[in-house]
Amino acid sequence: MPLWTLATVERTRRSVATVLAAARGDASLDGHLRYMVARVMIMSAEPAPRRQLARFFHALQALEHHALHGGLGEQHVADLARIAANILHDHGVPETGSRLDYLHGDL
Repeated sequence: MPLWTLATVERTRRSVATVLAAARGDASLDGHLRYMVARVMIMSAEPAPRRQLARFFHALQALEHHALHGGLGEQHVADLARIAANILHDHGVPETGSRLDYLHGDL
């Protein structure tokens, strides 16, 4: 059973999007991407489930940014995807049969 509720997931998604939009400011596309990747790495030391959910969304945003603008090497893309998938797995989000299984599709 997932550790997160649908409401928690959506609230965290919006919160991360707001933080990243504010951090974007006048930063270059590469600078913004570096910021997102750095947040994913920094948050690895924060094991609380809600912090790991935020980490998942930072990784997802970094991957989406890369899909639109490039900027990451193949290994970085693979690492971010693995981190995000592991977060879902470690926090009990199944690939099917859950209200949160769409997160796997987002990834």
